Amino acid sequence: MNGQGIIYLALGVVIAGAILSSPIAEEQYTETYYTAEPYNYEQSLVHESQVRTGFLWLKHVTQVQYLITNKEYIQGKFTLSFVFDNGSQTGTVLKEVNISAGEQKAVTANSPLSGKSKYMLTITPPNKSVPHQRPMTKKITGWEALWRLTPFVK
Repeated sequence: MNGQGIIYLALGVVIAGAILSSPIAEEQYTETYYTAEPYNYEQSLVHESQVRTGFLWLKHVTQVQYLITNKEYIQGKFTLSFVFDNGSQTGTVLKEVNISAGEQKAVTANSPLSGKSKYMLTITPPNKSVPHQRPMTKKITGWEALWRLTPFVK
């Protein structure tokens, strides 16, 4: 093969490579992806009252009790943050509770502050992984199309 033939061969290989690397078709497929979403739950106040605690039961504090219902089909750890305010101070009580699927649990918290307190409850439920699907488009190159036409040899 002479020098001119080698140049034509190399040029042909470059052109064929460029053509086979270009997109020639599109293929539709469905992709699954996941998002983290909080558990569904319900809360309800059972009671709020003043109770005696501490040494010889001399300290009066506010006590609250809530029912938490896990509305999911799997167990999860719920975090409850009670913030108490007696007008001059604030105090926080954290409670963690594992609740089985569909189960209801009572959670009781005593104020760390003396006297009557107002309170605020914040519940942080666990997260679950939720699958979603979306349509996607993939560009097929000549190389991929060529490989799809070639049967696999065992």
